[in-house]
Amino acid sequence: MLKPIDVFISYARRDESALRELVAHLALLQRQGVLRAWHDREIDAGAHWEAEVREHLEAAQLILLLVSADFIASPSCWDVEMERAMARHAAGSARVIPILLRACDWKGAPFGHLSALPDSERPIQGRADRDEAWTDVALAIRAALDKKNPRQHGHRPNYPDLETRRLAQELERARGRLRALQLAGVDAAEAQREVLELRRQLREGGQLRAGDRLGPGGRYLLLDRVGRGGFANVWRARDDEQGQVVAIKVLHSSLAEDPIRRERFFRGAQRMAGLDHPGIVRVVEPHGEDGGFHFFVMEFVSGGDLHQAVIEQRLPAAQVIPLVLRVGDALRAAHAKGLVHRDVKPANILLQPTGEPRLTDFDLVAAADTTGGTRTGALGTYVYSAPESLDRPQDADARADVYGLGMTTLFCLHGAQLPAEAVHDRPAFLRELSCDSTVKAVLEQAIAWRREKRYGSIDDLCAALSIASRPRGSAHPRRGASEAPPAAIGPAISATATPPAGMPAVGFAAATSPAGSSAASAAPAVDAPAPGRSAPKIETAVIVSGRFWMGASDEDTSAAAHERPQRQVLVSAFRMGVYPVTQRLYREVMGTNPGHPAADDRPVNNVSWWDAIEFCNRLSALRGFAPAYQLDGKGVIWNREANGYRLPTEAEWEYAARGTDGRMYPWGNEPPSDQVAWSDARIKSPVLAKRAGPSPVGYYPRGASPFGILDMAGNVWEWCWDWYGDYPANDGPVSNPVGPSIGHGRVLRGGSWRVIAKHRLRATARHFLFAGTRDVDVGFRCARGGLQAHAAKPPPGQPAR
Repeated sequence: MLKPIDVFISYARRDESALRELVAHLALLQRQGVLRAWHDREIDAGAHWEAEVREHLEAAQLILLLVSADFIASPSCWDVEMERAMARHAAGSARVIPILLRACDWKGAPFGHLSALPDSERPIQGRADRDEAWTDVALAIRAALDKKNPRQHGHRPNYPDLETRRLAQELERARGRLRALQLAGVDAAEAQREVLELRRQLREGGQLRAGDRLGPGGRYLLLDRVGRGGFANVWRARDDEQGQVVAIKVLHSSLAEDPIRRERFFRGAQRMAGLDHPGIVRVVEPHGEDGGFHFFVMEFVSGGDLHQAVIEQRLPAAQVIPLVLRVGDALRAAHAKGLVHRDVKPANILLQPTGEPRLTDFDLVAAADTTGGTRTGALGTYVYSAPESLDRPQDADARADVYGLGMTTLFCLHGAQLPAEAVHDRPAFLRELSCDSTVKAVLEQAIAWRREKRYGSIDDLCAALSIASRPRGSAHPRRGASEAPPAAIGPAISATATPPAGMPAVGFAAATSPAGSSAASAAPAVDAPAPGRSAPKIETAVIVSGRFWMGASDEDTSAAAHERPQRQVLVSAFRMGVYPVTQRLYREVMGTNPGHPAADDRPVNNVSWWDAIEFCNRLSALRGFAPAYQLDGKGVIWNREANGYRLPTEAEWEYAARGTDGRMYPWGNEPPSDQVAWSDARIKSPVLAKRAGPSPVGYYPRGASPFGILDMAGNVWEWCWDWYGDYPANDGPVSNPVGPSIGHGRVLRGGSWRVIAKHRLRATARHFLFAGTRDVDVGFRCARGGLQAHAAKPPPGQPAR
């Protein structure tokens, strides 16, 4: 059964009668399961009003503002509900629709630029027939819901005309008769001929139509065409075998007889299918043919594409660079497999409803084991295509993708269609661009006409963008153009950081530790500041020393390749934050709160790795501890002897999440449920129901790790100290690994509220981003060393487990 869309209604008390009228006119939508409306009159007696409002406001996908002078004057409507609603609208996680009840000055409000209902923008009160006005509103809301989430409300074909509808429905009935005869084991030849004849009529003119089916046994029901291109159409379809909506890309029938076109079409699908990366659209079936129609099947990404988001002004300028860096991560993964996309452009970057980008359309991909195509003429789209792709497409290399990503960034920052001067007079166009001069300098090099003057790799471009986008005046080291990018600087370890005898570092830097013991739970405690100090409080727990098998086992079929091989690791005792750093604590230490949505008890998000490093040092100073990090102008030096706060290593994080028993999740081996994380246990699929944002810390006490650490799965991704890299070979036990000496980005652990697959909440799941990236689902928690006395036994009075 389809899940209804949650709708939040914000209104002023004086407009309660209008609220009742609206709810009455939405009754049919509620009965049909299209929506689930909520307003504060549904709060039970004795419940916490503010908490209930906040919870439903965060869960809503559509927010209706009942606008009047009283609404604008209401502190709760304006300061709490409207402000948060507009923040979620800007982030793309919800849509806001104002409904004009009574005449007032609303155009100057933050929602004044939005399309209001009724469509005429004449207030409900001024209409002669209020029922007619509310009916118009209800019909517009139905249309908005269908457009917002076609996966939920468009599982029936969108027929282009009545004749198509008649043929498609007759075909469905004929298919049903055919299946029944086949199951009965009787002659079905006549029914088979009927199906073929109806399908021939439906495909008259060599065209597919909504209501037709593709695949063996008619597995995929075509719902509507959602994309048109020079080579293919993209259909939204229902996969009857898996019970989910998918996207099907179908090669134009006029090109299907061309073997070169056909080979390029399927080559792109096969290459994309071999890329296991969260930033690349997943291919379900890389090759299909049905009655002369050639197609492949992908996951359906329902948030539209980046081009639409920019043109519709749904991408705030502050989110441009983080989004581009995520696309860069996806391109880096493709380049690591020897694949060059050659058609990077906004229309080929799809968006999840949460705003996460997904790179698609690898049709023009060039690979190390192919010629990359030798046809004459241009590949890709002119504005975003590197000059060499236009002249000699077979010679295009990774620098062509640098160019495409650079032009895509330019388009996003410009916020509108790129004019001709963006290509023909770039210096003048860049001068007028509204962004930091350091970002302009990076883009100028990325889109250089001659490829030898561009960045040599996507890594170099993303590292430069990450550095250029850091806020001015921060404590982060800034580099000139001649200095090495972050990927060239490894984590410096103190001179005493050498592994004990018999514990090789197996290619990773390692540090000393005492003898190990089995994992034990430690009672949380508020870290005491140095004598005479009064400082912000942070609750930590002792993680006693122990050995465990780090990484995914060979039996874990959900594991990615970068989670293996498993190896035995000894972790020294340390303290770890029971919760991720909250917005309250971050504000107390840093004087600002980048968290979104703003709430003291939620994890701070929108923080980079550098922000976390700076926070640790400041908190250490406030509490009278020796800072763990030194910034030397080139990078960060970690002094392992310091007793201040720091980020956990990747090994420490996984050990704190799993303990010594090899569990799959922090709470054990049971799949995620709404009792231990943010998921919905009622959904019987690998895809979970997502929240609209992070939850308050400690919200799921049953999800605690063996050491009592909370929120380690599904709240925010958490920065670790380590550079990201493949695990080394298992050459024996290793002590306190701290990651490779260089890498493409910094490690993230723990999944987040934006994750849609259960396997990414496992304690071994890994992710990474460039150190300067800030995003709404990225936060961190603190660790602190100097607990050698606890290495072999738990604290007094705490039994070992």
